[in-house]
Order: sequence, then structure tokens, then C-alpha cells
Amino acid sequence: SDHGSGAIQSQLVVDLSTGRGSLWFKGETRSDAVVFRARHKTSNQMVQLTNLCFSDGVDRFVCTDHQGCVYVFQLSANRFSCIHLARQAICALTFLPGAERNLAIALDDHTINIVSSE
Repeated sequence: SDHGSGAIQSQLVVDLSTGRGSLWFKGETRSDAVVFRARHKTSNQMVQLTNLCFSDGVDRFVCTDHQGCVYVFQLSANRFSCIHLARQAICALTFLPGAERNLAIALDDHTINIVSSE
């Protein structure tokens, strides 16, 4: 697809139904932009992603879905996995400065959980 500047746009398509797996690109992989699409295969519907944060090294990112699942995507390793299930809405998340293996997750009940991103 063309997004105005004539650059090719790639799609990173991920099936979240297994909870872990490989990342794969659909279309050209050399581009200026990447569209990230996530879905659960059982329902064949798109999952609503609610939060996203990148590590300082930008080789991985973490996102949450509307069901309270926390997924880590390791781009250099070409894999992803569900690392935490909050079972409630997640308001915000961030990698902890100085301890990037850990995430702070703010929950809808006004608590903060610290979880490992490994």
C-alpha cells in the first residue's frame, strides 16, 4: 500500500491465539512503515490493542489487549509470547528504567504490578 510518500508499507501479521509464536511479514519487508495487525485465530476477529511501549533498545515492544493479556514482541529474535494475564483492564505500562527486564503495569483497580518481560 502507498501512504502518500510512495514508500512501500509492510504488514506484521500475528496470530495471538496460541499465546506465543513467530513473527512474519506480509508483503515487502523493506519499507518506511509497518502496519501491525493482531488477531485470535479462533474468532478470526482483530484483537483491540490498548497500550504499547518500546524498550530503550527498540528491539522489542510490549502491548496489551482489551482482555488484559500482556504480550512481548522480540523483533531481533522473531518471536512473541503472552507474559501476563491481568484479567482486568490495563491502563498503562512501561519498561522500568535501569531494569528493562521488568515492566510496570497499571491496572484499572488503581494497582501497579511489576512483571518480568522474559
